Amino acid sequence: MAPKFVFFDSNTWIYLANGFDIFSNNYLELHFKVFEILEKRVSDGSLIIFTNEIIKEEWARHQDDAAIQIGLIKSKAKSYKDQLRTIGAFIGQNKEQIDLLTKAVDEETEKKIALHVRHIERVKKFIEERTEPIAVSDKHRIEATQMAQRKQAPFRGDKSNSMSDALILLSITDFLDTSKKIEHAAVQYALQEDGAIESYFITSNFGDFAALPDKHTIHPDLAPILARSGTAYYPSLVPLINNLEKEFLTQDELRAIEAADRSIHCQVCDSEYPSVQFSNPTRLFDPFKGNNSNDPSQLLLFNDIPVYDSEEPFSEVETAYCDHCGADFITCPNCDEMVHIKENEKTQCTGCHYKFLLHVERDRKGTIHGYEHIIVRDFTCNDCGEDFDEVDENGLCETCADYKNIAEAQ
Repeated sequence: MAPKFVFFDSNTWIYLANGFDIFSNNYLELHFKVFEILEKRVSDGSLIIFTNEIIKEEWARHQDDAAIQIGLIKSKAKSYKDQLRTIGAFIGQNKEQIDLLTKAVDEETEKKIALHVRHIERVKKFIEERTEPIAVSDKHRIEATQMAQRKQAPFRGDKSNSMSDALILLSITDFLDTSKKIEHAAVQYALQEDGAIESYFITSNFGDFAALPDKHTIHPDLAPILARSGTAYYPSLVPLINNLEKEFLTQDELRAIEAADRSIHCQVCDSEYPSVQFSNPTRLFDPFKGNNSNDPSQLLLFNDIPVYDSEEPFSEVETAYCDHCGADFITCPNCDEMVHIKENEKTQCTGCHYKFLLHVERDRKGTIHGYEHIIVRDFTCNDCGEDFDEVDENGLCETCADYKNIAEAQ
């Protein structure tokens, strides 16, 4: 059987070393199991994993991220021992039992830390010795620069790593481009055996690569690039693991991996690990859609008849939340930009004219009793030039309309 070919982005490698689902005891070591599948398949020749200089540089730069799990284990152990001390003080007896439990926590902590240290070293060695390097050429850098000039994906919004993202994608699709001669022996064998190659590009950075809000579909700007090699894009390890190892993982474990792969780095706190968790898509009323629009900027055709958007006045959006600093985000349905929003403050998307509001209701003690994400539409008053939630039929805000009525009445 011909091998499958796969390329992971740097975040996926960090997951394999550390695991993103760090707040769940149930899946604390799930990444061990996933990594063992990949190791086994590389060893038996059914899977070949490629890397390039950019992936290795980013791995070296972010190796500390791979050890986040160890810090979490230490923190949990401290919390457990504090609880035991509190229990001991409360019951005022059974000190020996409390001491035994405290010792058991220390022993289990040391065991888990040693396990994670060994695993991180295994992943590091695997990247260095068991993956196959692909070159990043000047041609790739020129094409990536041209993509940036045209503002194509992944060069959308204010993203500092877009050049790396583009070079990662260009290197793998160029290397596996079957329209030209490929020197790699395993690729040649796959072409002879099956007449085609099966390749995957897996990245959790779907914000740059996907046609949001559908994170499972590659962005239209990037589809022709993937088509060069027939490489399949996936925003998660789940499809690959399912393909390699049927029913090896439970459905709950697969969902946990899916949730982990959705995490990205927070642009607010710049957390050391991908801490932003996305919700399922939700429908929001979109005042920029539908026949209810009275936007004065609508195009006018014959006899000043306005042309309205015939779509339903709702948009599918994803909201997100940073586990580390508590920042809230929303994905703009108009331009796919991820927007940081604050409680009860109107925020404009940096990529377009859309504005958003996170309306939060709190009691005097600060407890949240309700919240709502809102797509906000402002209208500019034709007189004072300020923005308002609504204007009258003459394009005037309430104050300017009152002044106008007073002036006309005199």
